[in-house]
Amino acid sequence: NIRWTDWFDLEQTFKVKVEGKRAQVKSLDFVGLKIKDAVCDVFRDACGVRPSVGKIRPDIRIHAFIDERDIQIFIDTSGEALFKRGYRQD
Repeated sequence: NIRWTDWFDLEQTFKVKVEGKRAQVKSLDFVGLKIKDAVCDVFRDACGVRPSVGKIRPDIRIHAFIDERDIQIFIDTSGEALFKRGYRQD
């Protein structure tokens, strides 16, 4: 039900990271794969093309947190950590 096309463009790459605490699932990686597929399906239905997944330096980071009853999905709008962007280079 998330309108992913409102949050990022087809030209941007994305990555999904899933974390869980007492999650009632067998595989967090499988949950991440299903989220990725859902995002791609939304773009394919809206634009006819699916976005690319970027494992290294993606433009958009999607985080999912699962506990024993709920899942929360977040879009990281901050980007890379400052120390990874050369914030304090000598």
